[in-house]
Amino acid sequence: MAHMPPVQQEPGPSTTGQTPHVKIASFTLPPGVKGDIKGELVVCIESLHWNYRKPPQQVQVRLRWWGGTVDTVVPFHSTRGAGAAFPVTCGPRYLSRYLKDMGNLVVSVE
Repeated sequence: MAHMPPVQQEPGPSTTGQTPHVKIASFTLPPGVKGDIKGELVVCIESLHWNYRKPPQQVQVRLRWWGGTVDTVVPFHSTRGAGAAFPVTCGPRYLSRYLKDMGNLVVSVE
């Protein structure tokens, strides 16, 4: 597992030249695991591609983690994207096992 650098409120430029909007999540990963914060996991969505002439003006992204009781909702900005930073309360080996057991992160665009 790679080293998890600290999250910046304004991350550096992405590969698309955009700066994703990052929201600090209100719960830790894995959900329900107590302990000291050992790092952060950041989920970024840089762009959405629509097959509509006039795509929706206001969009939000909802993230649902396996075992979580609360969804994380982040506004999507057409020029900056969306993202969320999740404090991690376990080591890399346990986090990797959690992510493998989870299988998929549920991401909804609303």
